[in-house]
Amino acid sequence: NTNAATELKSMYEHMAAVTATFSKKPVNLDQLAEHIKLHEKEHGDIEKTEARFEPLETQYRLLEKFEVNVSDAELTKLANLRTEWQTFRRTLADASVRLQKAKADFKDDLIQSLNDFNAWVSNFRNEFLRNAPFTADVPTKTARNLIADFRQQAANVHARAAEMRAGLDIFAIEPPTNAETIKTEKELDLLDALWSMFDEWSTSMDEWKFGKFRDMDVATIETAAQQYSKRIYKLGKEIKGWKVLDTLRERVESIKKLMP
Repeated sequence: NTNAATELKSMYEHMAAVTATFSKKPVNLDQLAEHIKLHEKEHGDIEKTEARFEPLETQYRLLEKFEVNVSDAELTKLANLRTEWQTFRRTLADASVRLQKAKADFKDDLIQSLNDFNAWVSNFRNEFLRNAPFTADVPTKTARNLIADFRQQAANVHARAAEMRAGLDIFAIEPPTNAETIKTEKELDLLDALWSMFDEWSTSMDEWKFGKFRDMDVATIETAAQQYSKRIYKLGKEIKGWKVLDTLRERVESIKKLMP
C-alpha cells in the first residue's frame, strides 16, 4: 500500500502547492516570470499527469482484491481525485487569465523603467565626460577616487540592467546594449593606466630632484624617460584630446631635453 499511498499523496500535495502559488498575485517582474514559467510547465504536463490516474486506480483495485487494509480517508481521496483534478484544471485556466492581465500591467511599468534606465545611462555618460580626471590639474589621489567612483556607477548600471532582464524576456523586449557604459568602462581602464603612469613619473621625478647629486645616474634617467615615452606613445593611439596625457608627455620630453 505504501507506493500507492505515496503516489496519491504526491498528487494532492502538488496540486495544493501550485494552487497556493497562483492564489497570490505576483508583486514584481521576477515573481511574474516564475508564475508564467510554472503555468507553462503545468499546462504542458496535463496529459502526463492524467496518465498517472489509471495506474494508480489499478493499484488500489489490486489492494482491494487482495484485501489489503486501506484507510477510509485514503479511499475518499482516491474517489475525489478526478474531481479535484478538474478543479485544478480550472485553477490553471483562471491563472492564465490573471497572468495575462498582470503582464499588461507590468509591461507599462517595465517600459517606464526602461526609459528611466536609458536616461540614467545617458546622464551617467555626460557626468563622466564632465567630471572624469581628463586633466592634470587634480591631485593623483583625487583622480584615483574619481575613477573608482565612476567604476562603481558603471557596476550599478550593469546590476540594474540584470535586474530588468527577466521582465524584458517576458515581453520579448531587446535588452539595452549599454554601449555608452561599456565605452565609459574602456575609458576608465585607459584613465587608470594613464594616472598610474603619471603617479610613477611623479615619484621618479621626486627621487631625481631630491636625491643626492653624486648618486644621480643620468643613463638611468634617460632610459626611464625613453620607456615612459614609448608607453605614452602606445596610450596615445587610443587616447585623443586628454590634457593629462599631453601634460605627462610634455614633462617627460622636458626631462629628455635636459639629458646630455
